[in-house]
Amino acid sequence: MKNGPECTVSCNCNRIYDPVCGTDGNTYSNECVLRCISEDNKRNGCPEIGLHHKGQCSCISCYCPAVDQPVCGTNGQTYGNECFLKCVNTAREKDGLYPIKIAYNGACKDPCCKCCDVKIPVCGSDGKTYMNVCLLQCYSRINQAHDQPAIFVKHYGACKNEACDCTLEKNELCASDENTYLNDCLFERENWRRKQLGEPALTIQYRGKCIQCACPRIYKPVCGNNDVTFNNECLLVCENQKRAAAHLPPLFMRWEGHCDCGCPKDCWKPVCTCNHRTFPNRCALGCHNKKRAQDGLPPLTILREGSCQCDCRWCGDKCKAEVCGSDGRTYFNMCWLKCNSDCGVAAGLPALWKCYDGKCKT
Repeated sequence: MKNGPECTVSCNCNRIYDPVCGTDGNTYSNECVLRCISEDNKRNGCPEIGLHHKGQCSCISCYCPAVDQPVCGTNGQTYGNECFLKCVNTAREKDGLYPIKIAYNGACKDPCCKCCDVKIPVCGSDGKTYMNVCLLQCYSRINQAHDQPAIFVKHYGACKNEACDCTLEKNELCASDENTYLNDCLFERENWRRKQLGEPALTIQYRGKCIQCACPRIYKPVCGNNDVTFNNECLLVCENQKRAAAHLPPLFMRWEGHCDCGCPKDCWKPVCTCNHRTFPNRCALGCHNKKRAQDGLPPLTILREGSCQCDCRWCGDKCKAEVCGSDGRTYFNMCWLKCNSDCGVAAGLPALWKCYDGKCKT
C-alpha cells in the first residue's frame, strides 16, 4: 500500500483556441480543457461538466442539452427538445402569457399553418379533437394536399369517446389535477379527452376523494425538504396528509421563506468559493449556505470574484511533480501549468505547454 497522496492523472490539451460552452454556463478554451476540468470535478466530488454547445456561452437564462428530440408545440412551432420549449415558456410566463404545451413528439406536421394557442376545442369529421378551428382547417388543407378527404367541424367541444361508456360504480380516486373521479373508467376517459387536445396525461395520486384543506390565504412561505416552496405552513401540513394517503414519507420544513431565496436566475455575476465551486451570484451562494446551515454544515466563503476556472489554488500543493513551461517558468505540477494556461488564453494570451519534466534550466 502506498503512503501519502497520489498524483491525479493530468490532461495534456493542445493550444488551439476553439471555445466551447459548458453546461455550467462557463466558456472553456477548447473541448479537451472542458473534459479535463470535468474530470477534476469528478475526482473532487463536484458536479461533472458537459458540453452544451460549441462557441462561447451567451447570456441566456437557461441552458439545454444539445439533444435532437424535436417536439411540436400547441402553437404549431417545432422546438429542438422539451427543454427548449420549457425555456420559451419561462420567458412567456414573465410576459404574462399562457404556456405552450407539447402537441406531440416530433417536428410539427403543419409548418405552413400559424395558429394561435387559444383553446376552443372542436370535433372534426375524422373523429379527432382539435384545439381550435384554425388547426382543424390547417390539417384539412394538408389532407387535401395529399389527396385525403377534407375535415370539417362536426360539433364544437371535444369529441366524445363513444367506445368508453362508463358506469356509475363508486371507486373514487384523486388525480394529479386535484379532481376526484368516481371510478377508473371516468379517469381514463378524461385522459383520452386530454390526449385528443395534446394535453399531458393525468396520473393517479391516491385512492379516495381528493383531500381538501381549509388553509388561510396568508402568504408566509416555508421551504420543504423537497425544495418546494409552500405559501404557508398549513399548506405543507396539507401536502403531508395527501402524501400519507399516497403512502409516501412526510415532508418537514427546512426553513421559513422561499427555497430558492428569490435569487434572479438571469444575473450572471459569478463568485468562486473556497471549495472551488462557482455560484452564479452572491445571492445564490447565500441561499446555498442557508441550506448548509440547516444541515449543520459550515458556510462556504468567497475565494474570489468571478468564475473558479482561472483560480489555480484548487490544484493544491500535495502532489509535487515539477514541469518546465513554454514561458520558461517552473510549475508545481501539470495541473498548475494547465490552469495558468487556461487563464492566459481567457485573457487573450497564447496557451502554455510542457517543455520537459523538472525545473526549468536557467
